[in-house]
This record gives sequence, structure tokens and C-alpha cells, in this order.
Amino acid sequence: MVRRVQRDEITRLSPPPSVARLARLASWLLLVASLGCLASCSPTTAGPHALAIMPGVINRTDNKSLRTAVLRYGLEEFCKEMTHRGAPLRLVDDSPPIGRFYAQRCDTHFFDDENHKGFLVQFSGHGYAWTRETQRFGFEASGVVEYNPDFLLDGSTMYVYFRTRQIGTTSFKTTMVEGGLANIALTLAPQGFADRIGQQIVSKELARGLTVIRDADGGVSFGLGIIEKGKRPLRPYEVSGKDKLVLGNERIEVHSNQRELLGPFHVDDKDRALYLTMSLDGADAVDVMVFPKAAGDPWLAQYVYQPQTTPPPYAPVAGDVLTAGMQWQRVFSLPPGHYYLVVDHTSTAGRVAPPNLPFDDRAATVSYVVELGDAP
Repeated sequence: MVRRVQRDEITRLSPPPSVARLARLASWLLLVASLGCLASCSPTTAGPHALAIMPGVINRTDNKSLRTAVLRYGLEEFCKEMTHRGAPLRLVDDSPPIGRFYAQRCDTHFFDDENHKGFLVQFSGHGYAWTRETQRFGFEASGVVEYNPDFLLDGSTMYVYFRTRQIGTTSFKTTMVEGGLANIALTLAPQGFADRIGQQIVSKELARGLTVIRDADGGVSFGLGIIEKGKRPLRPYEVSGKDKLVLGNERIEVHSNQRELLGPFHVDDKDRALYLTMSLDGADAVDVMVFPKAAGDPWLAQYVYQPQTTPPPYAPVAGDVLTAGMQWQRVFSLPPGHYYLVVDHTSTAGRVAPPNLPFDDRAATVSYVVELGDAP
């Protein structure tokens, strides 16, 4: 998500309850894989202002040329964003992610003729997730989904809807299972079990679709399923202002001996900086580190395909320790490029090591906001 904000005030909101149900796991992986970075599907910065003054015209279904132009722009930006940002994987709306999906390939096509109008997305990539039954596991996922796109204006806010028309081929392959197997099925065939779960329920969950919300000031957010006009997906922080871009606003859980690779976030020009606001619950401390994409990509691949956590291939360009009980704010001035923000709760990277106690998983709950603005 990218949103224009000013660092006037950042207010932490109350967290939602955490829910974990293995039966819905693999379907969410594929669903978010295909949808995770659709936040960029929106008009140009000037577009929302022009569209906001004529909601009646936009909402008319017979205004085909204007509606098609808006949807085509979203189609052009969809894959660009999807392949540049990891997508959070959630079992339940508004709960912390259980992992990330990183698309390596994405292709789209727009059908618009007398007999057929729709939005086709073909994707593939890899990622990781964590459950109590399996601990961390890596996976590869691919699929083809066709959507019926539409949008409506609610005052100056645009709601873009992608309703599932048809689900094509999908695949889900487990690349490794870390351990912590809790039942006979997982012990005998952990990879096959995860694969079967994904194939059985992916169709049901993919059918939920997606909603993209575009504000008049250019701010964009998205949520799984169809969000009614006037409603919003839940975020852990409320941020006010206009002079910075919010690149991420999320609550995550990082379990013992695990890490989360957020982003990569784009620093678009020289004399720019990442502004971070974070808070921690559930653990005493975690490491927060920044890595260039070139260093983070091979480290991510190790995390997806190897059960053991490994040290980073290079030293971070910036980092600090986040401790519980305080709101932590830092500014990292960085050269132009893409950067991973890593929240590490392992003993193989950084300065903090979680207690290594059998059957004692003390998940670190981290709320964070990442903003891009001019360097101080």
C-alpha cells in the first residue's frame, strides 16, 4: 500500500484478536499471491480529483469509455507492483499475517468485447508461512484467475471491485517444512498434506475477490473480499498529514527463531529517507535491520528453501534494537533503490536472541508504519 501522509500525528489503534486455522492456510497463500500488491490499481494523481467532481457520471454503467480507461490503467500497474513487493498472507481478515508471498512473474490481460469483459491475472512465485503445526514452511505457488472489474464513487472516494468470474489452473508446492509436527498426517507426509489442503479449498477462497480503495488525495488501500462503500480495512496506526508516502502500515507476529522480510520498499530519489514508527508486544526485544534488495533476495531464498535460519550474506546498511513497552521511531537516510525491512527474532542475525525453550513459542507482535519522505 502507498499512501500520501504528513508526519503530524501517528496514533496506534487497538489490535484485533489473532486467529489461526490451518484448514484455510494454503488458499490464503494463493489468494494473496494473486492480489497482494493491487494497491496501485488506480488513476493518476490528478485522476481522483477530476473523477470526484462527477460521481454520477462515473457510476453510470453506460459510460464505457471512461470506465474502461480507469480499469486499463489499473491493469497496467498491477503486475509492476505485484513483482516489486511481498504480499502479506492472512488466514482471517484483520489478523496478523502468517507469512509473505513474493511474485517472480505476473501477466495480465483485459478482455473487452461484446461477449466477454474481464481481467485475467496469471502469477507465479514463492514465499513462506508459519503455523503451530508445521512451524515455518516454504512454498511455490502459481495460478490463473479471471475477475469482473467494476468501480463506484462514494463522494470523493473510489471503490474498485474485482469479483471472481472464473478460477483457472492453480498449483501449490511445499518446498520445505521446518518441524514442530503435531499430528500423524503431518509427520508422515508434511509436504503432501499442505499441498492437498491447498488444492481442496483454494477455489472457495479465491472466489472472495478484492476491493481497492482510492482517496481523492491519492492514498490507496486494499482489502480481501468485497468491502462496502464507506468502510475500510483495519490498520494498526492512524496517520495524518500529507508530506510523506506511507509504504506500509501493518501488525505482524514474528515467532521465536523466525524473521519477517517486509517490502522491499522503494526509495525513489537522492536525499530521501525511510521514516519508521514501531512498537513491540509479547517479547522483550527484536532486531530491526535494513538490507538492499540485492542482499535481501538471496537471504529470502534461503529462508524459503532451507529449514534452518542463516546469517545475512552482508551486513545491514542500517539497524537497531526494538524493545517492548515504548514507541520506537527512527529515520534511515538511504540512496535510491529498493530495501527490505527485516524484523528478526532469531539467534542467527542481529544482536537479540530469543530464548530457545522447547514448546515455548513467544511470538513478538510488532506494529509498524514505514513512510518515505525528504531526508532531515
